[in-house]
Amino acid sequence: MNSLDETNKLKEYIHQYNLGHVLPESCIDILQLHYFEAEQLIVEESTPVKYLHILVKGKCRVSPTSEEGKIALLDFVVTKDVIGDLEYFSNDDYYYNVAALLPCVTLAIPVKLIEKYFSDNVNFYKFICENMATKMKRTSLKYAKTLLYPIKNQIANYFYDIFIENEQTILPILFKETSEFFGITPRYLRSILGEFESEEILLREINGVKLLDIEKLRQYTTYK
Repeated sequence: MNSLDETNKLKEYIHQYNLGHVLPESCIDILQLHYFEAEQLIVEESTPVKYLHILVKGKCRVSPTSEEGKIALLDFVVTKDVIGDLEYFSNDDYYYNVAALLPCVTLAIPVKLIEKYFSDNVNFYKFICENMATKMKRTSLKYAKTLLYPIKNQIANYFYDIFIENEQTILPILFKETSEFFGITPRYLRSILGEFESEEILLREINGVKLLDIEKLRQYTTYK
């Protein structure tokens, strides 16, 4: 049973995101609010799905882990996105790490109670399906459009998105994993970053990249 304060906060988020038809009063007592600090894992790759998380505050990054234990950016999670939906319906463990970029709040639904409380709730399953479709469309359009451009523009898009989403000017970068993401060698990636550096757009550091001029970087993106 949630405390009165917790119940009121749940109701506020449900109202804020117009989720009353998806999460009716009858299920309030099983819902939870989970709080995460920046850089804290929300879900961990290859662990069982315990909750479906609806992000109601903050921003997250989706990051696969390499065999060496290093992490590379795959995508972002924005408010009202569901975390764990694809894995739950595929009966799999979490596919990737999802970590908070900023302090986050999620509305968590214990998966062991989904069938009991939502089996007859068409609106709940419609919301989940629409959410999965929106995320797939967003990612597909983003990368399909990007792939039509030269590799330098693709890399500009990649860094521009990261800097905008992180809201910071210094970004840790794993050069090997990032180069593999684009299908190029780390040497070629460093060469392209060197071009950005010569134009005073980015500055390479030992374990990352520092942003010098976001507007100059944007000129190389597909967002003109």
